[in-house]
Amino acid sequence: MRLLGEPSPPESLSSTEQMARQLDALRQVASELVSETDLETLLGTIIRHSIALLAVDDGVFFLYRPDLDRLEWRVSVDSRISFRGATLGRGQGLAGRVWESGQVRQVADYNEWEGQAGVFTGRPERSVIGAPLIWREEFLGVLTISVHRHHTFSAQDGELLRFFADQASVAVHSARLHEQSQRRVQDLTVIHETTRSLSYLRTPEDLAQEIIRILERVLGYDYGAVLLVDRPGEILIPFALSEQGKGIDFVEEDKAYVRSRSVRLGQGITGWVAQHGESVRLGDVREDPRYYSVRTDIRSELCVPLLAEGRVIGVINTETTRLNAYSPADQRLLETVAAQIAIAIQNAYLLEREQTASQELRNLAGYLQTALEDERTRISRLIHDNFGQALTALKFDIFWLGRQLVGGAVVQSKIAAMSGLIDSTIEQVRQLSSELRPGMLDDLGLAAALEWLGEDFARRTDIEVRSTVTDPALEMSPDLATALYRISQEALTNVARHAAASQLFIILQKEDEEWLLEIRDNGRGIDPAAERDTHSLGILGMRERIHPFGGEIAFAGSPGMGTTVRIRVPVAIQGESDR
Repeated sequence: MRLLGEPSPPESLSSTEQMARQLDALRQVASELVSETDLETLLGTIIRHSIALLAVDDGVFFLYRPDLDRLEWRVSVDSRISFRGATLGRGQGLAGRVWESGQVRQVADYNEWEGQAGVFTGRPERSVIGAPLIWREEFLGVLTISVHRHHTFSAQDGELLRFFADQASVAVHSARLHEQSQRRVQDLTVIHETTRSLSYLRTPEDLAQEIIRILERVLGYDYGAVLLVDRPGEILIPFALSEQGKGIDFVEEDKAYVRSRSVRLGQGITGWVAQHGESVRLGDVREDPRYYSVRTDIRSELCVPLLAEGRVIGVINTETTRLNAYSPADQRLLETVAAQIAIAIQNAYLLEREQTASQELRNLAGYLQTALEDERTRISRLIHDNFGQALTALKFDIFWLGRQLVGGAVVQSKIAAMSGLIDSTIEQVRQLSSELRPGMLDDLGLAAALEWLGEDFARRTDIEVRSTVTDPALEMSPDLATALYRISQEALTNVARHAAASQLFIILQKEDEEWLLEIRDNGRGIDPAAERDTHSLGILGMRERIHPFGGEIAFAGSPGMGTTVRIRVPVAIQGESDR
């Protein structure tokens, strides 16, 4: 290898016509390079122009990666072989020698040259020349061009290539700045959209799919996974896995596969990150002894911890078969997104636990209501059957005793008073039995029970009650009938206490596959704040009674215009809540 600029053989000197053509080409190239902002396109343009400039066969651009402190194969034009992901160190291969010296260098016969890099062994090029791209002492990369025959580039060729590389370095620097600016805009957009999409709580299952969608936008990877720490078992369990376009069945199979490997804390890269709470970015996993092989074709890995309240709850791990695939910018972005994902996962599990606890409380409330109704029924029958019958028998005995005794008016008056007290007590027993559990609700159904409830309410309050049942032979589950009856009781109690009404309407009908119960008065009207008052046990109790049946209860009214309580229950599902 020789440094260009030294005397060259006469046969390699360029003609005047060739020099004129090359200078004209340089003038045309200058404006084109400056106008191009896309880095990949620009690098391809630079190679094509350099190929035309020196009439060679192909070219390669090696871009400098500061995070790796290596040259990375980036773009080739007309090359028969791709070396995506290949890198060179300082002094390694021709491009590495150009980087090391900062000078244009050439090799007349690359395949016979002792300094060739192993990754490029077997290429068809025979003669190669390379020039560094340097902008204000900032090293940007190396441009190499080659021919498929033995050839010696002249000093004039080297000077022309160096001049071209200097021009190209300005364009490359500008394009990299533009790329970094675009990356920052893209990162901010991703962070914004991540915040927006995770700002509302989801079920863990929905959240898992949303996280994978976000990760696919953030990074290019072959395999992506979110693994959560199972503290009791000290293992990592799969929470979300990328489906890679293969569907949900593939995800479930992949989860089973990951579980079968039983990745423990401290084991492999993911286990290490979960144990230490620090990110790991690897350009080649084969060079790190911590790597625990789950898939043999993986080369690059980026793993960041999920931190919530100062503790590691899991990791986000992305892997690809490409070498050196992830940059520091990728790591910073993923760490930012991971912080939001960790909060979303924790919130989703808190919500799930809250919903589970809420459902358990509702189940308990339902069980207690059922137990209470059963106990009310038992006590009602006990009072009606035992006390009622005993009082009736006592009345007959008093009647018999009055006929047997021969006495004055005082005795007969006392017997009459006793008989009257027994009648009053019998009536009170019947009233108490009906309030505990009206027998007609079980014997005659909800329609009859509501009619009796309205009549009894009117008698006790002097409020006019009109009951309307469109179909007296309504067929509904006993549990639903009980719930609607108890809601009606509570609504009538509220009217008596607060409404100051003179009229009350009770309407029960079937409408569009729904049961509709409406209780409407002409009183002072419900206060809107009362409906939202979480301390109003009556309203809360009404809502909880109808919830197991998939029903809805609504309160409408305004001051001075009365109040309407409207309950709707789907006919199709009300039977499923029978207990």
